[in-house]
Amino acid sequence: MIGAQAVPHRGSRWALALAIVAGLAAALVSYLALKGAARSSDAPAIQGKPVVIAAQNIPARTRITLEMVKVETVPSHLLTEGALSDIQRAVGRVARYPIASGEQITQAKLAEASTGREISTHELASIVPPGKRAVAINVDEATMVGGLVLPGDFVDVIGVFEVDRDNHIYASLVIAENVQVLAVAQNVSQLPADASQLPPQERVRIGQAEPQPKAKTVTLALDPPQVLAVSLASKKGTIYLALRSFSDMNPTFVAPLTGGARLPPDLEAIASLLSRR
Repeated sequence: MIGAQAVPHRGSRWALALAIVAGLAAALVSYLALKGAARSSDAPAIQGKPVVIAAQNIPARTRITLEMVKVETVPSHLLTEGALSDIQRAVGRVARYPIASGEQITQAKLAEASTGREISTHELASIVPPGKRAVAINVDEATMVGGLVLPGDFVDVIGVFEVDRDNHIYASLVIAENVQVLAVAQNVSQLPADASQLPPQERVRIGQAEPQPKAKTVTLALDPPQVLAVSLASKKGTIYLALRSFSDMNPTFVAPLTGGARLPPDLEAIASLLSRR
């Protein structure tokens, strides 16, 4: 009987020990949870900034409405340079390029709604591509594709020169290719300054520019060697503009057409300039 009574006594002690261990474990878990919560509450909140976001896909040349955009807080380290924070600065503007849903809207992606503005020195300077110069050339309706060249178009510059006056022989050569038209007469382009490097689908003219067949000048974006070549060519002969498709960015590599005559040294220099590019 004595041995039989000892067994339950030992079992109760084991049960008590297990209960104590379980209680300590629960207390430890609660302590760690509370400590973690306290740490998270003390951690600094992620800093953000309100940014205008596209609420849907916005095609190029689309006038932006209030339904197309929204404002969201974006963490500082994810901000895109130039992103707009005021939704009213986007509404009513025109998308220069396609803007994807969820994309931050920047000033560079937008244009005004029209290109029919008077040009100013400051405005023209702001769209001259880096490394280029704005150079005006004399044109007429025939030399500028029937007067249909518009601000923002891309052209090849062709020169026609008399190389043998006695035999009435003329030569024709390409002087510059894929050149951006910055302005026609006093109307300025609204393509971005780096438009010549854009993929074809993003070479989009903004607004509804009107042809100006009576325009007497066209302003082109040329690099310094092209400035010298076009300036010399305009003095030596007649300059024509050949209009390019927005989707055509390929060089032509067309040799000068000389009619069998030898080019004079100045024209040889112009021709060699393009062949070295």
